[in-house]
Amino acid sequence: MINLEKVAIDKVTRDENNKVREELSDFCFDSPLSLHKELSHETKEVERGSFKLKLQKLVNNRTMLSEICRSNIGIVERQLEVPGLSYASHVLLMHQVMNFSFPLGILVAN
Repeated sequence: MINLEKVAIDKVTRDENNKVREELSDFCFDSPLSLHKELSHETKEVERGSFKLKLQKLVNNRTMLSEICRSNIGIVERQLEVPGLSYASHVLLMHQVMNFSFPLGILVAN
């Protein structure tokens, strides 16, 4: 079993004074994990010798892809609202918004 721990290994969870911000840590770990748990999954068990693995695959349609992108943009936008966010973190988060916005443009065009 893998235990998820909140570990600030990245400057994204730190403010301009290089202090770890709990709300930024939550946005980096808890919010994406919650979103992932809400998505539909297909589970398959694989056995190799004495090992048994449970594999999960996301199962969603094109409409759901746009909803996933919008949800991720919402998470990032909430991060951008945290006071004291460093300039480097702000630039990185804006880049993430652009990356999640790109598939939305493709879906609208099709």
